[in-house]
Amino acid sequence: MKRKLDQIACIVSWSIILLMMLLIAACSNLVIEYPSVCVNDNTECQRNLNAETLSNIGEQEAAIELLKTDPSMSSVLNGPAGYSK
Repeated sequence: MKRKLDQIACIVSWSIILLMMLLIAACSNLVIEYPSVCVNDNTECQRNLNAETLSNIGEQEAAIELLKTDPSMSSVLNGPAGYSK
């Protein structure tokens, strides 16, 4: 009988610990960010991610040149308010 009570006490204490951990996790402001991933070999998506990466590492001119490979972007980037030299 004592062994059975010990087992129940152990289960109850672990249940309380688990409940406390879940409550703490639910109240957390932790934000999980996933890396940007392009699906199905989407070349436009990959080009945009590459341009973003270039810009983030300080290579804005290279990022703009990469974006200019898209005709719809090229017309905007080469316009009167364009970024080209």
